[in-house]
Amino acid sequence: MSNTTPRAIAFKSWRRLNKQSTKAVASAANIPYTSLASFVQGRTQNISAAMEQKIADAYGCAIEDIFVSPKEKARGINNDIPIIGRAAASVTHGYYINEYPDGGHPILPAWPAESVAIDVDGDSMEPRFYDGERLVFGAQTPDPSPYVGREVLAYLGDADGRTLIKILERNKLSGGWNLRSYNPRHETLEDVHIEWIRPFEGMRAI
Repeated sequence: MSNTTPRAIAFKSWRRLNKQSTKAVASAANIPYTSLASFVQGRTQNISAAMEQKIADAYGCAIEDIFVSPKEKARGINNDIPIIGRAAASVTHGYYINEYPDGGHPILPAWPAESVAIDVDGDSMEPRFYDGERLVFGAQTPDPSPYVGREVLAYLGDADGRTLIKILERNKLSGGWNLRSYNPRHETLEDVHIEWIRPFEGMRAI
């Protein structure tokens, strides 16, 4: 199953429309071809904010013109993405979310409507995520099934109370859900109840 994100899909559509190969874009923006190719092919789920900006600058357009699909634009772009908390780590919880008491504040640039952002706090999520980055997650949905194999923000329900950043997987025995961490210190949570998830869309540096 492909792990290609909506931003990568939008980029590929823009590239085809403008008759540009991945190699040509990487060359024009002076960014590593291997990084861009991995993003396009779904091997990695994002490129850095700096790379997105270099591509936009190279072609004289805005980031959202390349990395946000026409469908999302038609729904409307939300420039005021609420930052709903910070992601830290613990031995027992893995990557967990502490909510901001004030409900967050807006960040730029534009992302699809209904997105939310999480601040990374500390170095415990490296090398996947780094201190000071903001992780953007898409619209909340009660159906995790389209996002198997992808990183998600998952709420485990009122009885558990945790909200975690994990990789969503199918439990092969029960058909339910597993949540796996990149960090080997954190065990996979098996056959968990998931109230809702938000799919990981990308990141922005603070």
